[in-house]
Amino acid sequence: MLKKVVVLLLVMTLVCGMSVPVKASVPTNNLDDSLLVDIMPRWTMIVNVSNDLDINSGGNALMMSQITAYSGVDSIRISAYLERYQNGSWVTVKNWTQDYEGSSALWSKSWYVNKGYYYRLTTYFYVYGGGSQESTILISGIRYY
Repeated sequence: MLKKVVVLLLVMTLVCGMSVPVKASVPTNNLDDSLLVDIMPRWTMIVNVSNDLDINSGGNALMMSQITAYSGVDSIRISAYLERYQNGSWVTVKNWTQDYEGSSALWSKSWYVNKGYYYRLTTYFYVYGGGSQESTILISGIRYY
């Protein structure tokens, strides 16, 4: 009987030990795209958003954020944040905000970054129309330079 209890306790310890979440301390750029899941948001004013960050060999970060909204949207605001992973957290290097009229907008910018860090672009999209407002956030893939 004691042997069964010990075995049961060992099995429970192994099962519980395997279910403990592990936090990665450093982001990687080697993510397997097949593990990513498409999530379909339930927007009423926004049709599509995208953003992208690329860093060339000279350290020039090329950034782009784009939004398309349904007709009836009067204006759009894009707030973009270039972020660097430093001392265990994401720190804003530079941010920009641009307002647009109409139902679509394309924002792009380049900025030189320091070597030896991971970078990402976080973009906040806001749409306004007919007395309503809708917003969403999008984070680019992580790039190392």
